[in-house]
Amino acid sequence: MSHPSSKLAPALLAALLAAAVPVLAQAPPAPPASPAETPPSPAVAPAPPEPAALAPAKLPAVVAKVNGHEIKKDELLAQVKGVSGTGDGSLNAAYVRQVLDTLIARTLFRQEALAQGLTVTDDEVKKEIDSLRGQFPSPDAFTKALAAEGMNEQQLLERARQEFLVQKYVETKVASKITVADESVKAFYDQNQDQMKVPERLHLRHILVGVEPTASPEDKQKAKAEADEVLAKLKGGGDFAALAKEHSDDPGSKEKAGDLSWIAQGQTVEPFEKAAFALKDQEVSGVVETRFGYHVIQRLETQAAGVVPFDHVKERIRTFLKQRDTQQALQAEIQALRAKGKVETFI
Repeated sequence: MSHPSSKLAPALLAALLAAAVPVLAQAPPAPPASPAETPPSPAVAPAPPEPAALAPAKLPAVVAKVNGHEIKKDELLAQVKGVSGTGDGSLNAAYVRQVLDTLIARTLFRQEALAQGLTVTDDEVKKEIDSLRGQFPSPDAFTKALAAEGMNEQQLLERARQEFLVQKYVETKVASKITVADESVKAFYDQNQDQMKVPERLHLRHILVGVEPTASPEDKQKAKAEADEVLAKLKGGGDFAALAKEHSDDPGSKEKAGDLSWIAQGQTVEPFEKAAFALKDQEVSGVVETRFGYHVIQRLETQAAGVVPFDHVKERIRTFLKQRDTQQALQAEIQALRAKGKVETFI
């Protein structure tokens, strides 16, 4: 099991705070595409314009003010760090402004949260920092990860406190007011039947004797002989799960009795797919060669093509609608706070 790199302080902080305002920088989800909306052919579509660029050195020291609070260039650049620019050290201007809008929104929410008396306790912050620290092999590795990015634990605590305050505002003042009625869920399901269709799927399991495509003929022959042996044992009444655990080189399925769950056409390599779809339920294939090696496949059961039952997807639809409505409410809240405050941008 791998541990976080010592250069991950910003990424880890982002992970720690990811739940805070996950939608501030996102547009609401796109509605289902209409079948009539056919995009232009790439052969006739105009080439996209080159993105405008910003040179970091030319950015002002203060990039924005939110009700007098300064958002500094260094804070902005820290947020865009790791995003590729235009190749000459400059940054995509549209992306930089999008990040700045997010910083402005967080500042507005934080200010409004304080104005309304919301607080974040030391225990709340400490609990999350302790959880983050536990992802490292040692406390010293955690400290070094922060130091590598010019941050100490106290600074991380303070930044976390500020972002959790934003999270609390979003959750209590915006998201908590969003409800999705059962009628809305059913209406979405009924109006988007095309998105509810599923193709024929097979429940499969397999045993893979792996061999590299560049392996020598001798190594390939040895792997094929092992696969033949596995097949013979299965035909003689051998236990598929036990043989998978003993022989399979597929780490994702060997401990699950070789189970690959449900597979539709187009999800696997062609020789594997052709062999699997030619089987009957409970039937075991011969040895099938793919670029991964030699497989023995069993088709367990079949799910016919059709429409997913409403009960199977209603909670996923509800979650989607809740996220969409929350994003829209957040955007409206941001606009309202900007309108009643004073926001100045200098880029």
